[in-house]
Amino acid sequence: MRPSRWGRRVGIGAVLAAGLAVVAASDGATSVPAFTPRLGITDGTVQAVAISGKTLYVGGDFAHAGAYTPHLAVLDGKTGAANGSFPETDQTVRAVAPDGKGGWFIGGDFNNVGGVPRNHLAHVLASGAVDPAWDPNSSGNVESLAVSGKTVYVGGNFSTVNGGTTRPDLAALSATDGTATAWDPEVNGVVSSLAVSGKTIFVAGAFTGVNGGTVRNNLAAFSTDTALATAWDPNTNDGVYSVAVSGKTVYAGGLFTTVNGGTTRNHLAAFDTSAGTATDWNPDVNDQVHAVVVSGKTVYAGGDFTTVNGGVVMRHDLAAFDAATATPTSWDPNSNDIVFALALSGKTLYAGGFFTTLNGGATTRNRLAAFSTKDGTVTPWDPNANSGFIAALAVGGKAVAAVGSFTRTNWVARDDLAAFDTATGAVTGWAPEVNGTVQALAASGKVVYAGGAFDHVDVTTARNFLAAFDTATGAVTAWDPNADGTVLALAVSGKTVYAGGHFTSVDGGGTARNHLAALDGTTGAATAWDPGADNDVSTLAVSGKTVYAGGAFATVNGVTTRNHLAAFDGSTGAVTAWDPDAGDVVFALAATSKTVYAGGSFTTVNGATTRNHLAAFDTTTGAAAPWNPDVGDTVRALAVTGKAVYAGGLFTLVQGAVTPRNHLASFDATTGLPTAWNPDADDTGWALAVSGTSVYAAGGFTTIGGLPRQSLALFK
Repeated sequence: MRPSRWGRRVGIGAVLAAGLAVVAASDGATSVPAFTPRLGITDGTVQAVAISGKTLYVGGDFAHAGAYTPHLAVLDGKTGAANGSFPETDQTVRAVAPDGKGGWFIGGDFNNVGGVPRNHLAHVLASGAVDPAWDPNSSGNVESLAVSGKTVYVGGNFSTVNGGTTRPDLAALSATDGTATAWDPEVNGVVSSLAVSGKTIFVAGAFTGVNGGTVRNNLAAFSTDTALATAWDPNTNDGVYSVAVSGKTVYAGGLFTTVNGGTTRNHLAAFDTSAGTATDWNPDVNDQVHAVVVSGKTVYAGGDFTTVNGGVVMRHDLAAFDAATATPTSWDPNSNDIVFALALSGKTLYAGGFFTTLNGGATTRNRLAAFSTKDGTVTPWDPNANSGFIAALAVGGKAVAAVGSFTRTNWVARDDLAAFDTATGAVTGWAPEVNGTVQALAASGKVVYAGGAFDHVDVTTARNFLAAFDTATGAVTAWDPNADGTVLALAVSGKTVYAGGHFTSVDGGGTARNHLAALDGTTGAATAWDPGADNDVSTLAVSGKTVYAGGAFATVNGVTTRNHLAAFDGSTGAVTAWDPDAGDVVFALAATSKTVYAGGSFTTVNGATTRNHLAAFDTTTGAAAPWNPDVGDTVRALAVTGKAVYAGGLFTLVQGAVTPRNHLASFDATTGLPTAWNPDADDTGWALAVSGTSVYAAGGFTTIGGLPRQSLALFK
C-alpha cells in the first residue's frame, strides 16, 4: 500500500522516520564555514582526493556520484542540472513557491536551513543565502505556500507563527520580513493546498470548520481582505490534496468520493467559483488524486490511480482531461508509481513523486520527469533523484524547484572514481570505471594516477593496483606498472611517480620492490630507486629532493631501523639520517620546507616523547617540535596551509580530553591549539586537500554540523 501524503493521518511519518536520521550538532560546533557552492557527493566512502586546475578528483569505495541536494533542488528547466548554491535542510521540505526574484519560499518539517535555524519556513535568496530578515517561526509543519504580491500565504499543521501569534493552520505573512498580517481565517485542520485568484484564496485540506465556527468540509474560500469565508462550499466527504483555479472554475483532487453533501465525484471534481456547486465535469478517477494543474483547455492530474472514466480507461498515476467534457486525452505517460506534484511551464509539464519508470516501464525517470503537454512524450530532462519522494514542484524563471524527502539529484554511475567541477560542485563527465577501491590519487599535468585494490579498469582493461587516466576524457593510458599488491599512497615529483603500499614487486613480478617504488611517469617502468621497507607504506610526501614515507614498517633498505617514519633521497633512494622513531603506524604526512607533520595511531615519537596521534618534526634533525595538538584517536588525513594544519580521522577529542572535535579539526600551525574551525563530522575523515581558500574534506561521514553531508564537503 502506498503511503498517504498526510503523515499525521497515515503512513508518511513512519516512512520518513525509517529513512532519515537527523543528527544534532555537538556543543563544540563553534564555527562551520559556508558551503558555497555545495560540492557533489558519492554513495560510499571517499578515501583519496586530488586537485588539478578546476577539477577535484576523488577515489574510494562507491558506485554513484551526483549533486547533494537534501530536500531542496533548484534545477535548470532545460538540462535538469542542480544549482549548487542553494542550501540543504535538515528534514523534509513539503512546499515551495518562487519569490519572483530568483529565490524561493519553502515550508516543511525542517528546523534548519543551510546551518541557519528556521522552524518550518524559510526564504532562500537567489544567491542561495538564507534570508536573515524572513523568519516566521511556525510551531508546526508547513504543507502549502502561495505568493500574491507582498504576501505569502502559508498552510499546514501549526498553531502559531512568529514565535507565538495564534494562526491555526493558515496564515498570511509579509513577504519582506515574515511577520503575520491581521488576516486570520482560523482553520481547524491541515491545509494542504492553496490557490489565489484575485481577492479570493481557495483552500484545500483536511478540516471541518473555519472562522471559529463556520462549517467547511475540506474546501473553503476566503476574502484576501477580511479572511472571512465566502459562500463557496463544495463540502467534500474526505480530504482534498490539491486545488487549482482556471477562470470561473475551481478544480480539486483528493481522497473524496462525494461533494456538495452527496453528489458522486470520485477523487477529482470541478466547481463554480461562486457557490462551490459541482459542475457536470466528472473524470471519475478510481483512487487518490494528489496534484491538479490546468493549461488552457486541458486539466492534468497526478496521483495514485490506475483508471479514469469509471474504470473504462487505463491511466496509471498521470492523466489529462478535456476541461470541457472531462474526456481523457490520448496523453498517457503511464507512471509506475505515485505522482505527488505537477508544475507547468509553457508546453512542458514537470512531475514529481515516487515513480521510477514511465511509458509502462520503457523509460527510466527516478522521481522527476518532464513531458510535452502536446503528446505526453517524455523529454530528455532527467534530474534523477536518488530516493524518498518529491512532495512539491514550482517553476520560477528558467528554474524548477523540487522539494521533498530526497537527498540527491543528477545521480550517475561512477565506479570508485569521479570528478567534480570546483566552481559549480557538479559531477563531471569523467568516468573511468575501476573494479575495486581506490585508496590513493595524484594529479600531474593531463594525467590522474590512481592506486588501490583494483585489477581492471574500463571493464576489460587489466591494471593491477595502479593506473593512469586522461584528465579530459577519463580514458586509461598505456601507463601500467603492474604491481602485485594494494597501493596505499602516491606522490608525484617532476616525471616520477612514487608509490607505497602492500606490494613486493612491479613490472608484473619482474622487478622486486618491497612496499616502495619509483615509476617513470610516462612509461610506468620502475626506476632504480629502491629503498625497500619491511612492511606496508601507507603515506608519502615529497618536499624538495626528499621523499618522506610513513606506515607500518620497522626497517628500510633491508638493514636500517626506521620505525614507521623515514626519509629518502628522491634520486638515489638512500635513507637519510632523519629518524623521528614513531611508536606506531603513521597514516598521513604533510611536508613543508622546514616541518614534516605526521598523523597516525602512535602515542610516542623520538623514542619516548609523548605525541598522541599527531606530531611535527624538524626536516633536518627529525626532532619533535613543541607543537602538540594531543589528539584523542587515530589521524588518517592531513593538509597544511601557511597558518593552519587540517586533520581528519577517528578522533572525537583534541587537547587531551578537553576540546570536542569530531573527525575533522584545524590547528594553529604555530601553537598547535585547535582553531574555531569545527565541521563536526559524524564519521571518519579519510582525506583532505586545500586549494586557495577552499578546504575539501572526504571520508565516511554522512552529516556535517548535524546537517546532511555525505562523503564530501567543501569549506570556504
